Amino acid sequence: MLKICYFNGFAGSPNPLGEKVSLLKDFGEVFPVDTEGAYSVPAYQKAFHETLEKNDIRLSDPLVFFGTSLGGFWARTLGYAYSVPWIALNPSLSPSEELLQFTGKNTVFDTGQRFTWTKQECSVYLPIENSVKDYLEIPGLIIVAKDDDVLTTKGLAEASKKCAFVQVESGGHRLLNTRGYQDYIKEFLDNLLI
Repeated sequence: MLKICYFNGFAGSPNPLGEKVSLLKDFGEVFPVDTEGAYSVPAYQKAFHETLEKNDIRLSDPLVFFGTSLGGFWARTLGYAYSVPWIALNPSLSPSEELLQFTGKNTVFDTGQRFTWTKQECSVYLPIENSVKDYLEIPGLIIVAKDDDVLTTKGLAEASKKCAFVQVESGGHRLLNTRGYQDYIKEFLDNLLI
């Protein structure tokens, strides 16, 4: 059975009843990578390794990384690092710049937990951004919404040359309208399993 590691985005948390998780459950077993309300580089790295260990997931298993926004950054980055197929919805490509707009006090959407985000935490992303190498032999899919009002399109044209790319009309930044893109995910995953 396909295993799907799900990376939530900035100020998000794993929602086992959410639309995206429900969609993914049609294709395999979903394993949320829970950063517990922290969004720094060490928080994502620690949560990722803990998810693999806790669920006895091996990188050689039938596996896909999936994420939205900052989670999409991690799905793509770790996909290339570990040669694992990935799907990224409205992915952040330059968190060191894009997350600057959120410096200060923030609230996690789903839980109401409060946290503070700093410029220093943004800057730690820069070396990772610069280390991402796109290789055509690692299957990837980027899905973006035309009406995403949070992220810029900086770097998107270049990144989309190296993977499958779909632009949907609507869905906003969080792409909650899963019916608008579920067929693209199904096609991508079906091609992996052939």
